[in-house]
Amino acid sequence: MVAILRTIFAVATLAAAATAAAVAPRSSKITFTVTNKCKHTFAPIFLPALPGKPQWSNLTSGKSESYSFHSDTYRGKVFSPLRQANVTTGEGATQGEFDLYSGDYDISVANGFNVGMYLQLLGRQSQGYCQAAICGSKTCKDAYHSESGLMTESRNGSETVKPNHSCPPTFTTWNVQFC
Repeated sequence: MVAILRTIFAVATLAAAATAAAVAPRSSKITFTVTNKCKHTFAPIFLPALPGKPQWSNLTSGKSESYSFHSDTYRGKVFSPLRQANVTTGEGATQGEFDLYSGDYDISVANGFNVGMYLQLLGRQSQGYCQAAICGSKTCKDAYHSESGLMTESRNGSETVKPNHSCPPTFTTWNVQFC
């Protein structure tokens, strides 16, 4: 009887350890580097704001800024306020969308186009994942022209196709460029 109880306890301990490992917080930091290749100075806007960073500095042409934080669940979008884009909603702006939990990312022009964008989760470049999302015009083929659904709970990235991009969520370095 004691052997059976020890076996049950050992199995329960293994199951608890496996569950804890599956939901353990990310051990490495997420880093976003934003580069302004536009002619005009602006501060990029993340909605919602990145954890611990309510706003970004104004980036002059050719300048970059990086920010690192811990999060497994952040889902958001980034855009430039140039050319009359709405700074509260992103309406009128080219928007980069990303989900840290799934590793999915894309560019959307569903609510407008204001400047070109390059968005990539950096990692091993093979078998089609971790490819950059690039959009330089309102008619670009590598952007959603209707709502992508990435910002909602209902979208399953594995069921979408390009212009959805996906990379293992364990990769932690994001590169965002405007213009």
